[in-house]
Amino acid sequence: MTSFHESSFRISDRIYSTSLDNGIHIHILPNHRSAGVSVQAWVRTGSIHEGEFLGCGLSHFLEHMVFTGTKSFPGSTEIMTRVNNLGGNLNAETSHAYTMYYINVPSASFHEAASMITEMVTVPLFPEECFQREKKVILNECNLMDDNASAVLLQHFLNTACLRHPIRIPTQGFWEKIQTVDRDMMTAYFKRRYTPGRIFFVVAGDIDPEEAADFIASQT
Repeated sequence: MTSFHESSFRISDRIYSTSLDNGIHIHILPNHRSAGVSVQAWVRTGSIHEGEFLGCGLSHFLEHMVFTGTKSFPGSTEIMTRVNNLGGNLNAETSHAYTMYYINVPSASFHEAASMITEMVTVPLFPEECFQREKKVILNECNLMDDNASAVLLQHFLNTACLRHPIRIPTQGFWEKIQTVDRDMMTAYFKRRYTPGRIFFVVAGDIDPEEAADFIASQT
């Protein structure tokens, strides 16, 4: 059974926190006034951590690819379809410093949502046939960013203020470098950055903290 402890990240005495032996952290906020639950996976890696792949947008590309299949949910649209059938929703975001994934479902579907999101950040398949499709989606997103005045202004500020720091590189990467991304690059980056010590799960909603933490631990 999971034991909880005071966390350095704790902002409320209503939050239950624990650390697994493999380095993964779990934070749970029960709210029994809610009929649903949000299961989130946060990874301390973003575009500033891409090293030799800087400018390829690998963190963002990887975020897209984990939705296209995992060990137990191999179909390229299986995760999306299953969440929709549960009456839930899911999404993700990539920043300069972190990547976050979430699935919101009715609380009765917590176990299935937790199974999907833990596999997304631990055993994604990166199916080769999905690469070109996702490249087109990402390149289209790049074009849309060029038409977004706020995004262009922010990028101009970062380019001016940060001459050396990798935060000056757009999160989505550069068009030419995105084209070079292949499965080997992504697999190498995933293995290097998606390590247990950089992953933490957040669960909020109508859930028992001990049961939720025990289940996530069993999945990782």
